[in-house]
Amino acid sequence: MRRRRNPAGRAAERPCNDCSIISDGGTILVGTDAGQVLRANWISGRWRITTLTSPFTRRVSCIRIDPSSANGIWATSSQIQGGRPAVFHSTSGGSTWSDRTAGLPGIPINSVAIDPADPQRVWVAADVGVHESRDAGASWAVFGAGLPNAMAVDLVFHATDRMLFCGTRNRGTWAIPVPAEAAVA
Repeated sequence: MRRRRNPAGRAAERPCNDCSIISDGGTILVGTDAGQVLRANWISGRWRITTLTSPFTRRVSCIRIDPSSANGIWATSSQIQGGRPAVFHSTSGGSTWSDRTAGLPGIPINSVAIDPADPQRVWVAADVGVHESRDAGASWAVFGAGLPNAMAVDLVFHATDRMLFCGTRNRGTWAIPVPAEAAVA
């Protein structure tokens, strides 16, 4: 990996892998190669950086804000440690994290997407396909009949059209319709 240089010509201290922007436009979450999670807030004309508690000590491959909760954050890692993948969820704005990897195969997890209409419904892109949880990561199942047998590297959920877009390695981008679930009483 080539080190980036900032405008002052110094090497970047923390290479950024992924970021997520909170809808107010004044907050950005960033995940780094070293597993750090940073929050940048635009306050009084300048960025203020806060280091949050990290869910793991490996590369953050994806970080997403839960669209239903101002304090909800999901983070994944594409590096395996101890034979386990990494999917973590915070409901405290990054102060504490819950391991949500139970039931996932021991392969790298590259991306995460959340359904804003049902925050219990979460998808992760893995080195082999996409997995879905309907209980906020307590359990997982293979998702996406018709997806190619390829590395899934990125996910974007388009809430208005109810489409999950899956970017793959060498097989293009696939659009998967996601019907809205009926409310459970």
